[in-house]
Amino acid sequence: MTEYQKYQLQWMINHGYSLDDLIQELANMQYDDPEDSDRISTPISELYDEWIMDVGFGSEIWVCEDEWKQCEAVDKYACPHCGRKIDDEIDTSFADNDGYGTLKVYMTCPYCGADITAEYSGSGYDFVGFSI
Repeated sequence: MTEYQKYQLQWMINHGYSLDDLIQELANMQYDDPEDSDRISTPISELYDEWIMDVGFGSEIWVCEDEWKQCEAVDKYACPHCGRKIDDEIDTSFADNDGYGTLKVYMTCPYCGADITAEYSGSGYDFVGFSI
């Protein structure tokens, strides 16, 4: 499985969709017109490609692979200075709350010693990533 495929699955999970939802979407496309034998015999891979380009989950879909490589493939758990993944649990009890739904934890990278900031955002304070 490629990193992009992992991203696609994670996108579905993050947006509340399952593999069953995806299969149901493809089946709905395939059997939309039960008398269209060409459509019913369309290979799943072709239906999937069409679904990605034209339908998605209610017109919502993950970004294309090129855009993902440019924008989203950066590991948000990596130190922006040295690039090493930080697996340590971060204590947010001393985080600065900016009043706009963002928490910031000022810390030092355990690998390179750079001063970095762990950022959390949203109503559940989801981890956004590290910054310098």
